[in-house]
Amino acid sequence: MAKDLTKVNARPHTERVTLGTSNLFTRVDLPAWVVRVSIQFITNVGVISWDQAESDGQARADATRGLTANANSTYVVDLKPGDGPGRSLSVFLSSAVSSTVVEVGMS
Repeated sequence: MAKDLTKVNARPHTERVTLGTSNLFTRVDLPAWVVRVSIQFITNVGVISWDQAESDGQARADATRGLTANANSTYVVDLKPGDGPGRSLSVFLSSAVSSTVVEVGMS
C-alpha cells in the first residue's frame, strides 16, 4: 500500500513506514521540497528502487533494478532540486519479510 508524504511540510522530517506483503514494492511519494533522502530498513534486509517504472504492489521479482539495503544501515541519496511544487518523486521499497519497518528521512 502506497504511503503519501507529499503534504509533509516539516523540514527535516522522518517517517516510519511499515511495508506490506513480502517481496512486493511499496511506493512512498515524497514532497517536492526534498533534496536529500535517507532510508534505513529496521532489522531486515530490503530493496530500494528509484525506477519510476515500478508500481505499488509490483512483485519484486519482476524488477531487476534496485539497491539491496542491509538491515540497520542508512542509505543517503542527494536529489537535484525539482522544478517547483509540481515535481513528482517516489521511491519504491520492498523486503522479503512482511511488515518490515523502514525509516525514511527527508531534508
